[in-house]
Amino acid sequence: MKIRNRHRFLKIEARKSLCLECGHQSRQRLLGILPASEAFPRAIFHQHLDGINRSRLGRREGVGAATVERYFAFQFRMSRC
Repeated sequence: MKIRNRHRFLKIEARKSLCLECGHQSRQRLLGILPASEAFPRAIFHQHLDGINRSRLGRREGVGAATVERYFAFQFRMSRC
């Protein structure tokens, strides 16, 4: 999380549930907090939309330029619907 261009860490504890019949585990969903798999592509989209080019953004975040382009295209299509 960034506040005033500085990274801040927030420790959150959530409960885990275990089904005794099938063994399926799940975590408590927290309102307003997206799973990392949803938040990361959205952050990439907004940074690329703000003008950071694909290669620089990819180097900064540790992903390839093609991945940045895929995330951007997907989020762009979702925002137009």
